Amino acid sequence: MPSTGVCRALNPLCRTSDMSNGACLSCYPGYQILNTDCIVAAAITIPFCQTVNGNVCALCINGYFTKDGGCALANTLCSSYDPMNGRCLSCIPGYVFQENECIFPSLGIDANCAFYTNSFCSRCLQGFALINYLCGPIDAKCRKFDQATNSCQSCS
Repeated sequence: MPSTGVCRALNPLCRTSDMSNGACLSCYPGYQILNTDCIVAAAITIPFCQTVNGNVCALCINGYFTKDGGCALANTLCSSYDPMNGRCLSCIPGYVFQENECIFPSLGIDANCAFYTNSFCSRCLQGFALINYLCGPIDAKCRKFDQATNSCQSCS
């Protein structure tokens, strides 16, 4: 008498299977049983990982970057970052991107500031002078301005 049961294809990742229902009983190295099938073990054991390559994470979910085969939280001040090393590429509004970091300017963002030190502007763009940590325009009549002393050395 012919069998009326439904045939189920065996999972090629199963090392051993239950022949009556096709359920995996054991898996090859690097895989583990989930319900009745073998799946990549690293997909379960690497938190926040989106793509696994072997036993290491190749790509993490948004907000994380690959580090030491797993995923690490990216700096929350970064609006964009390199998913392979976590380095900031740009900052969230209110912060200035400087030397691969997000700096919070204590006196607000100064569009004419060239560099911040300890959250305060310490160097202005060409044509601007630093006065009380803010950059103001240099008098148009000043021909030679000394940034170190914040004074006009010669006028036109």
